[in-house]
Amino acid sequence: MELAVNLWAPMWILGIDIGGSKIEVVLSQGDRVVSTYRTDGINRQIAGEEMLAAKLSEVVGHVLHNHGLVRADVLVAGGAGLGRAREQHSLEHILKSHGLADRIIVRSDAEIALWGALSGLPGAVTIAGTGSIVYGRNEKGKVYRAGGYGYVIGDDGSGFWIGRAGLRAAIAAAEGWGEPTVLKDLVLKRFSARQIEDIIPKIYDGSPQKNVAEFALTVIQTAENGDDVAKRIVLEAAKRLAIVSVSLLNRLKLKGQKRLRLSGSVFRNSTYREHFESIVRKECPDIDIGVAEHSPSYGAILLGLSHVHEKEKHKV
Repeated sequence: MELAVNLWAPMWILGIDIGGSKIEVVLSQGDRVVSTYRTDGINRQIAGEEMLAAKLSEVVGHVLHNHGLVRADVLVAGGAGLGRAREQHSLEHILKSHGLADRIIVRSDAEIALWGALSGLPGAVTIAGTGSIVYGRNEKGKVYRAGGYGYVIGDDGSGFWIGRAGLRAAIAAAEGWGEPTVLKDLVLKRFSARQIEDIIPKIYDGSPQKNVAEFALTVIQTAENGDDVAKRIVLEAAKRLAIVSVSLLNRLKLKGQKRLRLSGSVFRNSTYREHFESIVRKECPDIDIGVAEHSPSYGAILLGLSHVHEKEKHKV
């Protein structure tokens, strides 16, 4: 597939996708991927910028060392909570002090996902992983977003949303004020608990967001096995995120082909994805829906190459 950006620069570029569940680092020379490295994720809002920068410095240092490099030419990092200029500039400043690259660019997780999903073309990407957000850019280059307000007040249809709904359903069943569901026993097994109240410290210790989001896989598998409560949770999650996606597509006012790409682990479930797509297609019959063409970490590479290209153009 022909990419929509000029991929000529034979320089070392690091693309980093900072997630709550995992961090993925791609090292490329120009557009050619040399290596991909994954490690445990980190939540910037909980850990703070200094700890995040230290974690990234450790991971990037490991990747560079493995390839006999001291620093990269460009580093592009994207993560949740980094959609505003103030947060971007703050993390860029801290990362520069670690000497990881000659040029450092920080963007939101949604922006690098959009670059990876559509290779720079106009359209939108819906992300459903630990959290959720919809992000898009039209032919005029204007950017819009919907959702992405974090697990406390947002993240509809995400892994966290599904996991939390599953835990709530299990608690309700255990205490007798909700419908019976297999999730009750699966919660006890998942958290090695003898009774339902024993899950409280296991949920809140460490990373509550990650602990809850990881239970989403159990909810999804339970839905596939025919549990009515779990199935309703999965369908409601898909519906919520589909409504948010349609809202953003309408705001984009795309003149040409409407494109929507799907990214994130939750979309691997066929029940979730099919229900999501059916709702979106009902509102946007001519929509082109598909999986993301590239990962968010490679999207960071493409974004970095685009910035380098624009900088060189201004020099001429």
